[in-house]
Amino acid sequence: MMDFSFKKQKIVCPVTGRVEGMEVLILNSKHEIFEMIDLDSVLLSQINHIKEIIFSGDYQIMELFGSYIYLNIEPSQLVNSSLVRCLCELALILKRSETGLAIEITERYEEHISKRNIIQSIKNLRAYGCKMGLDDFNERDDSRISIAGILDEIDFIKVEVMHINDRLNGILVKRNLELVVERVETINQKKQVERVIKGKFYLQGFLISKPMPFYSSLEKPLMLSKV
Repeated sequence: MMDFSFKKQKIVCPVTGRVEGMEVLILNSKHEIFEMIDLDSVLLSQINHIKEIIFSGDYQIMELFGSYIYLNIEPSQLVNSSLVRCLCELALILKRSETGLAIEITERYEEHISKRNIIQSIKNLRAYGCKMGLDDFNERDDSRISIAGILDEIDFIKVEVMHINDRLNGILVKRNLELVVERVETINQKKQVERVIKGKFYLQGFLISKPMPFYSSLEKPLMLSKV
């Protein structure tokens, strides 16, 4: 058994300083981010944890998380109809609190997963107001690009700061996509992004903020089995 807890990390607009949102992270007691274990259980725990905060009525969700709560979703989870329904329900609940749900589709795509069902789930989630994106995007070596039309159905791309280049900027401009840049740790890295990227972008990383508790009174450790 391993001890985990949920944290959040700011995603900020560098132009206005406004908090665009918070990414939900799951860390162990040493504050390390793990490759996840029982992914479906983790996702449901995240959803329930967020709903608990909302329904407690003690906090303004907008004040805690900004405009969007960012969750990581595996491609395989997008073909799980019950999980997609839970995400749609969460999106509706958040909308009433003036906060949106942003979904980062991870890079763990496997060819046997139904491409058609993935696209349909993305469309359904967008219909419920979710902002959809690709996490850890790498245009030169990204198996998700084999999903026909996926770039037409997303709203943003997320990359590590080391992958900022003119080619990426061209994709963003051509498709009118937003960009989230993670692992931004130095002023020079921030300046590099500002120099190369011409469209709308947001920054995430230790230069902006370290991971922090959801809210101290609601922060609960999770005991999850490692497989």
